[in-house]
Amino acid sequence: MAGVTWRQFYFRFFSGAIRSPQVVEFLKALRQQIRGRLLVIWDGLRAHQSHRVRGYIEDDGGIQLERLPAYAPEHNPVEYIWGYLKDRELANLSARHIG
Repeated sequence: MAGVTWRQFYFRFFSGAIRSPQVVEFLKALRQQIRGRLLVIWDGLRAHQSHRVRGYIEDDGGIQLERLPAYAPEHNPVEYIWGYLKDRELANLSARHIG
């Protein structure tokens, strides 16, 4: 899971599928790094729409959500960063574990 600002790339690796607990964990870690209001622009992943994620966002009060258009990965800057990493920096890497 990843996020990007004008100056930073934030990411966290999870084993398995991304579900609501992982989304909340990532948002909490992001809030520790980024103070003040936060605009989150994300895709249509079902975990983004869960009660757990919505509850965390409502409790936080400083997160505003916008959704990317469906089937439009070209509008998501994080996709380009992952593509670069997979093609160049992590190409042929065979890690034994996420850490």
